[in-house]
Amino acid sequence: MGLFSGLKRRWEIKNKKLELEQKTLELEYEIMKDSLKTLNELEEVRYAKTDDYRYTMGRKDTRWVDIDSDTGEGVQLSETDLETLRNQSRLMWEKDPLANNIIESSVDFVTGRGVSISLAKLDTEVFKSEVEREEIKKKVNEYWNTFKEVNGFDDMVPEFSRRAFRDGEFFIRWFMPVGRPFSIEEAVPQIRFIEPERIKDPNGQISYGIKVSDDDYRKIEYYCVCNDDQTGYEPVPPDEIFHVKVRADSNCKRGRAILFPVLMHLKYYQQWLKYRIILNKIRTAVVMIRSVKGSPQAVAAIRSGQQATTTAKTTKAQSLEPGTVITAQEGIEYKFMSPQLDARDAGSDGREIKLAIAAGVGFPEMLITSDFSNNTYSSSLTAQNPMIRKFQSWQEFFGRFYKKVFAKVIQCGIDHWELPDNTPKKATVEFAPMIHRELKNEVEAYKIMFENGVLSRRTFAEKVGLNWEQERANMNLETEEAFNLLPELEDTEEE
Repeated sequence: MGLFSGLKRRWEIKNKKLELEQKTLELEYEIMKDSLKTLNELEEVRYAKTDDYRYTMGRKDTRWVDIDSDTGEGVQLSETDLETLRNQSRLMWEKDPLANNIIESSVDFVTGRGVSISLAKLDTEVFKSEVEREEIKKKVNEYWNTFKEVNGFDDMVPEFSRRAFRDGEFFIRWFMPVGRPFSIEEAVPQIRFIEPERIKDPNGQISYGIKVSDDDYRKIEYYCVCNDDQTGYEPVPPDEIFHVKVRADSNCKRGRAILFPVLMHLKYYQQWLKYRIILNKIRTAVVMIRSVKGSPQAVAAIRSGQQATTTAKTTKAQSLEPGTVITAQEGIEYKFMSPQLDARDAGSDGREIKLAIAAGVGFPEMLITSDFSNNTYSSSLTAQNPMIRKFQSWQEFFGRFYKKVFAKVIQCGIDHWELPDNTPKKATVEFAPMIHRELKNEVEAYKIMFENGVLSRRTFAEKVGLNWEQERANMNLETEEAFNLLPELEDTEEE
């Protein structure tokens, strides 16, 4: 009996050791399987086809919709695709840091500290008297400034650019005064934005909500301003609506957002960043494996001591809190395992996506990411040159729109207020310099031009970003204050 009991005992111990080794191998297998699954997901993201980027971890992002340009008129997107594009652009502008930075930086560079719009130089052949010219300027400035104040025009200036860049277009409607108002505030026109979604024909008979002449697409007969209940529309003549569109040919009725070429790449970068975070999270995961040598009773005692909760189906092991100190007993060995994930080249993939986005919108990479750490001063200036030319082109584009607005306002002043019939409607539009690199050198260059009679004081002030009318008023006020501070001279009688 003693020999049989001893053999049985050794067999049980050997069997328990084999079970423990099997459990250890199973745990290591589960760890490696999870690591392999994560690597496969990362490889999927990295090497997926273009269409697969609309899927996130196997779940389709329902907000991301394909845009098919084959259903429009010529190179124009269809009405449905244009609405989808606007919605996607607005969503990215609201939630994506890169998209928001692209649009807001474009607005800041184009608009800067504001736009100076004033009456162009008067023709001395028409207005020969200096008094007459000053009177015309005074009346025009008063009427124009009243229009800006009533409509909040200075606050609308950056919104013009923002709507154009984000939505691809904007519409403003003019509401003209009736008859001969009693005050100048009532005599100025009022302007309001119309959302692009409201310019449409609910019945689908007039494409893009703009009725044009059959023989000339430039001749607009009216705009369809959709009712609130989407059951009909109001035909509004073209002289009551100003429509500004960007990124579109002249024969296209509607414009496109500047994010259109890079929307998919912005989505790529979002997903790349998400999986990069997952990768780093898995890299920091650590699993502890405890190997116990000894009798089955000792192993069972250690396991029961580490049990936190026990249910009918599962037994949950007690987890270790951060900072826990482990005192190892004899026969117990602890191993810490972490997934061996490398993927060092993933960082360069992210930069390639950002470079594609920068190329699509014509920005240097540093302005997309707001990271100037990899650029020197000279390289930054070199990188800015193409971008500056791009924004100067945008300033000229919006400058033509501001001149149309000025002409419309002055014509209203002629029809409904005290502006003379021969009041010129041409405006001078000046934008503040986008970047002051060498202000001293610029001022000296302007000074030479001023001294040689090829630059006026007004233009001099506008070139350096100052409002000439305001500065002249300030200088007159300072002169008056200085004169008032002079001591009064006592009257002396001549002997």
